[in-house]
Amino acid sequence: MQPALPKYRVPVFRELAQRPGLTVTVSRGDEPHVPSVEPDGFAAFESKHHRIRLAGVMGIEWHAPSASDLKGADVLVLPWNLRLLSHPVTILRARMRGIPVVLWGHGYSKHDAPIKTRLRQWMGLLGDAVVLYNRGTADALVLSGVPRARTFVALNTVDIRPISAQIAAWRNKQAELEAFVAREWLPGGPRLLLVSRLLDQNRIDRLIATVAALKGKHPGIRAVLIGKGPAEGKLKEMAAAAGVADRVVFKGAIYDESELAPYFLTAEQFVYPENVGLSLNHAMAYGVPVVTSDRTDAQNPEIEAMRHEYNGLVYQHGSTEAMTRTIERLAVDVALRRRLAEAASATIHGRYSIPRMVDGLEAAIRYALALRRGVSSEFGVRAEGSTAGDGAGMRAASGA
Repeated sequence: MQPALPKYRVPVFRELAQRPGLTVTVSRGDEPHVPSVEPDGFAAFESKHHRIRLAGVMGIEWHAPSASDLKGADVLVLPWNLRLLSHPVTILRARMRGIPVVLWGHGYSKHDAPIKTRLRQWMGLLGDAVVLYNRGTADALVLSGVPRARTFVALNTVDIRPISAQIAAWRNKQAELEAFVAREWLPGGPRLLLVSRLLDQNRIDRLIATVAALKGKHPGIRAVLIGKGPAEGKLKEMAAAAGVADRVVFKGAIYDESELAPYFLTAEQFVYPENVGLSLNHAMAYGVPVVTSDRTDAQNPEIEAMRHEYNGLVYQHGSTEAMTRTIERLAVDVALRRRLAEAASATIHGRYSIPRMVDGLEAAIRYALALRRGVSSEFGVRAEGSTAGDGAGMRAASGA
């Protein structure tokens, strides 16, 4: 069950459905801000997802499978979301039918409080297995009391195969890339890129302020923003008021990798002030150094891939001045930029892939199924205590 079926999740479910003995059906909700796409290589159907927004309180949601949805299911994978008040009921229904439950999610919130942490831990204990997006959160969850044997890691990522194909396709088109630079960027740079939904919590206002602060010393500075979102109008007004409407360019939403590729291949920095997620993997896969906040609890789990001074740079959280200094440092230090770019590409292409991510998800599913059936599974027994590794390690250890 998923709140939507976004394009970036299709390769994950397709890969999972290709694993021996697994058939995948996705029950997708109607998330209003996440466009769903058609399934490819697996089945999917739309189910009603109710949302209620309470003043001063986080919204609550209800997205529960019907009896017919559960019929014939062997394992139920749920998003690990505290706002879904339907989960206890859903888990109880599954228990009554002997269906094991896997909870899959961040395992934390950027706006956590002690009671939310305890509720999340309690929900984690209700599941037969939990799957986290990164290793650090998995280890912290184990320390909080969730059994290590039930805790798995599926390193979250975008599908890097189309990215690799685009890099190869553009490798011998230097003249075309130079023409693209002349058309889309300004002479001299720096060339700053952001691919994201335009949301207040991403603090894109700081990027606009930085461009305004640097335009005197760097008249060729330009920030290209790719994406749509509720903050777009306000951000355009801000850029105009700061006198940088020609240096902060809004390109709208672009989903086709062949259209995105030349922007990534010609950008010098990927600037995501805070709340970065999968966009970090996307940029690093192209070898673009990332600049973001140093406060990891203001980021999404994908931040674990980034190391300051190795494959990107962080600045003091909340400080536009610090972000400006960091961007300028990277703009003038070409050697640093090249070193970070090489390490960024090596990080993603060496450790992150859809097959490797699905290894962790598959291991959790097979473990939960074996646990509920009361049999000794190689996945279950040998995956125990393995959160220090990722899903690939679990799968290899199982001999699968």
